[in-house]
Amino acid sequence: CGQRSLRISERLFGPVSVQVCDVLVSLGSVYMNKGEFSEARETLKRAMLISEAKYGNAHPKTADVLYALGSVYSVETDYDNAEEHYEKALKSKIAVFGQEHPDVSRVMNRLATIYVEQNKLKRAEEYFKQA
Repeated sequence: CGQRSLRISERLFGPVSVQVCDVLVSLGSVYMNKGEFSEARETLKRAMLISEAKYGNAHPKTADVLYALGSVYSVETDYDNAEEHYEKALKSKIAVFGQEHPDVSRVMNRLATIYVEQNKLKRAEEYFKQA
């Protein structure tokens, strides 16, 4: 069903459209929930390219894709890539919403969690306090 939606969106709107990006993000979430992490990662990477091209780096949609990619990397215990994507998402969310927004807190919590997983407790504590 998701692949069918993707093909239809690509045909109707073009392969590098915001509509295709939205379908890719949804499809990436489905793959993630099914435990198909490599499929989720590749699908979200494609969504990221489209989102950056269409919205730019400092946009909530781009930040959401970065967050989703960070989540995939986190589940795969690729903490370096998870941290990189969460940090980019955090920077974007702060630029758009300011420090006191729930989305900013959510990203800070995820960053703190991956620091706990790596036993970087001082760094984790900093993010937990800010969140």
